[in-house]
Amino acid sequence: SKMLEDVKEEEPEPMPDIVELDDSEDTLEKFKAAKKKVEEQLGVGGDFNEDELRYDVMLEKMKLVAQERAEEVAVLLQDMIKNDAEFSNRKDI
Repeated sequence: SKMLEDVKEEEPEPMPDIVELDDSEDTLEKFKAAKKKVEEQLGVGGDFNEDELRYDVMLEKMKLVAQERAEEVAVLLQDMIKNDAEFSNRKDI
């Protein structure tokens, strides 16, 4: 009787349902379909370059910052040019 109890306790836990796996696959398929739809709406296809898009987005953000803070950007650029000129003069000595 004691041995039967020990054996009963050692039974393996039930495997996760196959349904769970199907749900994951279904979610992945839905994601892929949504991604494809968005790419089509944006006019990008299979040759879509994510790095190029990141660059374009970053460039647009920088343009916006430059427009909003034009004076600060101008001062920054002037300082950079001044520092570069000073560095070049010291290097020539």
